[in-house]
Amino acid sequence: MKPREMRTVSTTRLILAELKGCDVAVRGMAAEDLWDIEIQRMVQVMIQRRRESITLYEQGNRADSAQQEREEIAVIEGFLPDQLDRPGIRRR
Repeated sequence: MKPREMRTVSTTRLILAELKGCDVAVRGMAAEDLWDIEIQRMVQVMIQRRRESITLYEQGNRADSAQQEREEIAVIEGFLPDQLDRPGIRRR
């Protein structure tokens, strides 16, 4: 990451902190697939929290904070696997 991409750096740090908490929660579980599912769930929860925050910021006329949350969502979504749209699903 480039130092000038502060939003990416700070959001990645938030993701790492969440991962550490998630690691403690699933420690001792043997299934590696469960770990992958838990990480995806964690990332989706982070996105949902930010979407809720955007709504509240917009209601409070805080466009700058809402924009920050949108930028964080864009960074977080980069950690999720690509989602297929309906035509993509039909092709498979």
